[in-house]
Amino acid sequence: MSGIGSISEAVKDSANKLIALLNANLEYYKVVAYEKLILLLSEIVGKGILVITALMFLFFLSLGLAHLIGEFLGRPSLGYFIAAVFNLAGGLIVYKNRYPWIINPMIRDVSKAFEPKDEDDEAR
Repeated sequence: MSGIGSISEAVKDSANKLIALLNANLEYYKVVAYEKLILLLSEIVGKGILVITALMFLFFLSLGLAHLIGEFLGRPSLGYFIAAVFNLAGGLIVYKNRYPWIINPMIRDVSKAFEPKDEDDEAR
């Protein structure tokens, strides 16, 4: 009867090792998912800061050019109107080209964050 007991213990031991292995794999994938999430969030925050800085630059550039055009024409309101028309035209151009200029690069950057890394890339 001792043979059945040793088989039972071997099965229990194997089951415990399998459970431990599955738990280790689960922890590994949790760490990998957390790393990918952090990379994605850092990418979004970095791009967001860049976009906000660019928009602030364009805003103050637009105000300066509007004031300059208004002084040159002798009517400040006309300078602001001309600057508004240029901003509208620029906004429409960006809107028409939003997929190749904005959306497709964002999708490409996000998909890079989820691609598996090669061992060669980690060595660099």
